[in-house]
Amino acid sequence: RGLESTCEAEYQSEVLGLRGLQHPALFLLAQEARAAFDIHSYGDQLVSRFSRVGEWHSFASLLAGQPAFEVCRAMLASLQLANDYTVEVSQGPGLEEAVDTMALRLLSQERAHQRFHTYTAPSLSKQ
Repeated sequence: RGLESTCEAEYQSEVLGLRGLQHPALFLLAQEARAAFDIHSYGDQLVSRFSRVGEWHSFASLLAGQPAFEVCRAMLASLQLANDYTVEVSQGPGLEEAVDTMALRLLSQERAHQRFHTYTAPSLSKQ
């Protein structure tokens, strides 16, 4: 709730600021000027910020100084990394009261799409 509401608040502020100028086209131009979202690229960037497997970092420390839209994209990529067992997600107590309670631990440097590329199902390997 904390990180999500922060991202949402910054996004709404940006939208309202652009609407206040009565130039909604500026908002679309800003969106189009950004690189397309590539979840694998964002996942690679997150994984590259770890020095070794087993290392923990707070989510905020991994994205310090990044604009809100980058933080939101990285959040989505981190959830995919967790789903792929590349990172472990943890939270400190008090998630409702604080923004920075999420932490990530690197479980593997090899990305899931790389692991599955060389995977052979046991039923096929017996043939």
